[in-house]
Amino acid sequence: MKIDDRFEVERDTYCWMLHDWRDGKDRDGNPKRMKRTTYHRDLVQVSDVILDRTAGECQALSELPTLLKAQTDRIVQAIEKARRDVANLHTDPAIVRAA
Repeated sequence: MKIDDRFEVERDTYCWMLHDWRDGKDRDGNPKRMKRTTYHRDLVQVSDVILDRTAGECQALSELPTLLKAQTDRIVQAIEKARRDVANLHTDPAIVRAA
């Protein structure tokens, strides 16, 4: 599930993986998109990490409520989109006929 341009979340049998994408440079100084993956027990832990990482970018404590609301909205939207995508898989006539 893509949260925004920076964060993606995926699930396997054992845990949730949070991918944190950053723009950087390779050894030769060329632009490169880099990914840091961390592993988490549940979505609560994932959302805590996202909030913790983005909160460090705030300039003032007064920015935290706005950040919290924005990140929460992004996470909820990503989950709702994933649910719709799964529901569409179950109702898509082409897929249902193939099964």
